[in-house]
Amino acid sequence: ASYTQEMVKRSRQPPTASREEEEEDVDENEGDEVDPDTNDEHADGEVVDEPGEEANGGDGDGDDDDDDDDEEEEEIAFDEEEGAEKELQVEFEFFDPKPDDTPHIRALLQASSLSRAAGLNAAALAELLAEQAAVGTVIKADGDVFGFFSALSLQHLAPSSPAVARLSSFLLERCHPQSAQQKLSAMLEASAPPVGLIISERLVNAPVQLVPDALDSLTQDIEWAIENEEDKELRASFKFNQLLMVAQVSASRADTSTSAASAVAQGSSSGGGGKKKKHKSHGGAGDGTGLDWAALEQLQFVRPEEEAIAYEAEWCTLLHCGAQQFVLMSLSLPELKAMVPKLRAIMCD
Repeated sequence: ASYTQEMVKRSRQPPTASREEEEEDVDENEGDEVDPDTNDEHADGEVVDEPGEEANGGDGDGDDDDDDDDEEEEEIAFDEEEGAEKELQVEFEFFDPKPDDTPHIRALLQASSLSRAAGLNAAALAELLAEQAAVGTVIKADGDVFGFFSALSLQHLAPSSPAVARLSSFLLERCHPQSAQQKLSAMLEASAPPVGLIISERLVNAPVQLVPDALDSLTQDIEWAIENEEDKELRASFKFNQLLMVAQVSASRADTSTSAASAVAQGSSSGGGGKKKKHKSHGGAGDGTGLDWAALEQLQFVRPEEEAIAYEAEWCTLLHCGAQQFVLMSLSLPELKAMVPKLRAIMCD
């Protein structure tokens, strides 16, 4: 079954007369009788061929033409002043992934900063995501793919999928500080409870209002797979103890030169201070393995939903990739579900 949501998008038209106005002008001209004695359409008997119209001759001084041109210019100027905003009704639908979606998912992955930073095989990863119909949501409108949300079981897939193995290695290699790396390594042990990695990409013109419902759909998919997936091993792999998310960030928000990593170190050595994240049982701010609120506030998140989730995550830390920076965050499935109404309040109201 597909999920349907109607969104209203506004597009700013170029400052020209609209097609409807032009058609109305044509209808009005067709309905008028032309008097040969007073026809000023072509001054001094000049014959001008117009596309789709027969040329008419006549005498006149061209004053009416000038008046018509002035009226058209006034209409165009009016459109420009008003911004010529027009409402377009677009219906977005949520679908289970299918193999036909592979090239569209691959294109989104290839444009992803995470995919480029990790050196991922976008084609192989896209094929894997498209074939995982039990857990995943593809956003479409008029048959075009606008984005997708999915979650991959890292321990289950890494042994058989080089693309997933590369993802796991990338997270471990780039995770800092060392204490955070050790924490992540323990989470990804083959004998540890399943850990899922949420992967989502979307076009820049996809409405952000779709995100809360897409995440809600993903959490429902996971719950459904835990109960209904036919393959016993696969069903067990979806019982995620933790869900990881990777968010692209920059350190441009801070008014000071202190980096996010330095803020974590200062918070650990000084016992914190100010507005600080109260982490739960898996917390890291207190033991130096994760970012606290002071560090998060210095980061500029690319996506608003990832910033909101970072503040509610059980644990998050930095991934250093040269000039690029990412935040790795961890939270449970119930915590992700609890974020859905909060994201609706942030992104839809």
